[in-house]
Amino acid sequence: RGALFSEPQQPIGPAGDVVHGARLQFDDAVTLKLRRRARLVWDEPPKDVLLVKRWRDAPAANATREVAQWFRQRDVQVHVERAVQEKEMPECHAFDATTSRVDFCVTLGGDGTMLHLAGLFAGEWNMQSALPPVISFGMGSLGFLTPFPFEQYQDKLARIMAAHKSPLYVTLRTRLRCEVYEGQELKMVTHVLNELAVDRGSNPALSTLDCYIDGNYVTTVHADGLLVATPSGSTAYNMAAGGAMVAPSVPCTLLTPLAAHSLSFRPFIVPESSHIELKVPHNARTDVIATFDGRNTVSIPRGGSVKIATSEFPIPIINMHRYDIDWFNSLTHKLSWNTHATQLPLERP
Repeated sequence: RGALFSEPQQPIGPAGDVVHGARLQFDDAVTLKLRRRARLVWDEPPKDVLLVKRWRDAPAANATREVAQWFRQRDVQVHVERAVQEKEMPECHAFDATTSRVDFCVTLGGDGTMLHLAGLFAGEWNMQSALPPVISFGMGSLGFLTPFPFEQYQDKLARIMAAHKSPLYVTLRTRLRCEVYEGQELKMVTHVLNELAVDRGSNPALSTLDCYIDGNYVTTVHADGLLVATPSGSTAYNMAAGGAMVAPSVPCTLLTPLAAHSLSFRPFIVPESSHIELKVPHNARTDVIATFDGRNTVSIPRGGSVKIATSEFPIPIINMHRYDIDWFNSLTHKLSWNTHATQLPLERP
C-alpha cells in the first residue's frame, strides 16, 4: 500500500528510507539533486489514517470526530493517539508507533500540532523512521504548515483518496537531528522541524558558544543566544530575530544570532549537509539552555555541546499547489508580505 512520488522523465527509484510506505520520483530536475518537491500517487487507495488534533480544543475535537466519521464511511481504519482513543473516541484505533500501519496523517490544529505529530514516530533515543505523508487543516491562529482550511476537508481528502488516479503535490520538509552532550556523554537526542534555540535562559550574563561547522572552528558567539533553523522554521522565531526567509524546498540550514553583542555578527546560511556543533566553553560565564521547536528544553553546562545535522527523515507535507506556491501564498496572506497600495500612473508629458 505504498505511494509513488513521481517525476515525469527520471525515476529516482525506491526510497522507503525517506517516506514511510512510499516510493519516490521527484519533480525537481535530477541534475539539481534537490529531492524536495514531488508528486504523490498511491499504488492503491490508502486503508489506514492517523488523525492528530489540537490538544484541549473543543472545535478541533468536534472536527476530528467529523473527519473520522467521513473516513469510516469509506472503510478506512482511523487511528488516534491513545489518550484521545481512551477518553474521547473509543470507536477508533489507538496509535502505536511500533505496530500501527498508517498510510497518511491528518492534523487538525496549528503548526504546533504538526510539530507534535513528528514526535509521535520517535523510538528509543528518538531514533526516527520514515514518516507518512501529512495533510494539515488549519484551526490555529497563523499556520504556515497548515495551508488547508477545515471547511474544505471533504474535497481535499477525496483528492488524497484518489491519488492513485491523479497526483498530489508534496514537499519534503527538512528536519534537524540534535544530540546533546555533557562532556563526551550523550544525554539526549531529538528532532526539530522549525529550530533549535540555544540561549542564556534566565541567566543575566551573555551566553558564549564556540561554533564549529564540519569540524572546523568558525566563530565564538557572544549573544543572548543562537538559532539553528530549517527553511520551514525560517518564518518562525528566525524571522522575528532578523533572519532570512527561505523557501521550504531550499536545501540549507540557517544560523541567526539573538541580540549579538557585536556590530558585525550577521545571520548566515550553510548547506544542509553541514554538521554543526555548538560548544559551551569551560570559561563561559554561565550555562546555556537549549530549546527544541519552542517546547522541550534542556540545560547544557560548561564543557557541554549540541551537535546538529540534517535528519535522514523529512516530513512529507501535502500541498495545494506545485513547487513553493503555498509558501509564497502564506507570506502574502498571513504576513501581508510586500503588500503595497498601487500608485496611479504618471501622466505622459
